[in-house]
Amino acid sequence: MSSSMAPEKGKHKAWIEKLWRAILDDEEPEWGTLPALMPHSVSSWNLYNAFRTLNAKKPYPKQMKPFNFMMIGQVHPMYRDPKGGLLIAPYEADSSKWGHVTWVDRNNPVKPIKRPPLVVFQDVIDDYAVHPEWKFEDLGGQYCTPPTRGILRRQWIHAPALRR
Repeated sequence: MSSSMAPEKGKHKAWIEKLWRAILDDEEPEWGTLPALMPHSVSSWNLYNAFRTLNAKKPYPKQMKPFNFMMIGQVHPMYRDPKGGLLIAPYEADSSKWGHVTWVDRNNPVKPIKRPPLVVFQDVIDDYAVHPEWKFEDLGGQYCTPPTRGILRRQWIHAPALRR
């Protein structure tokens, strides 16, 4: 979660405490409907090439270039293409402008996307609150599942053999 972009302008760490408060208190923060975006650099030819359609309409100083920052957005599971895809957009620090960003699919960058159905912070909060904890088991030795409650203990990992 800490690799997400800050939804509150100028408050790069304070929002994380509000996020945890929302998880623990089962509340929605005021920025719960904003997309949960991840920052990333344009660090490969494929990523840079995916911006070619957006770059074609801009003067050079405004174009995406190698090692610029970009944003990654996840399409809501209900609307995901089974073939995959990765939505990327030029970096925008101001969360009030996230709704007006033009996105491209890395696998099909020819057609820009204006308002994709992205995973929002409240989706992340709701999922996190019920995700199973794979490293732990309940007191009966059973794997954790979303409804598991109570004291947990670490799972023991047994290596069947040592190989060199």
